[in-house]
Amino acid sequence: MLRRQQAEAIIDARQKIVHGAVSMVQIWAQQEFRSVNGQIEFLLRQAVSRRRGQRPPSPPEDEPPDDGPQQDH
Repeated sequence: MLRRQQAEAIIDARQKIVHGAVSMVQIWAQQEFRSVNGQIEFLLRQAVSRRRGQRPPSPPEDEPPDDGPQQDH
């Protein structure tokens, strides 16, 4: 019974972490005028560039990034 309670506590904690991370990405996307999918793609591109040892890409300052159709999440 104790293992089941521990497992449920771990699952609950993970869900809170994921929910918090998604909320942060949503806020960040709104601040940078991107869709959530566009923000995730931007973050993934930065991570891949850093891992390769390259300079992370940055969007042009004079125009917003092209994220395709905007979606409400």
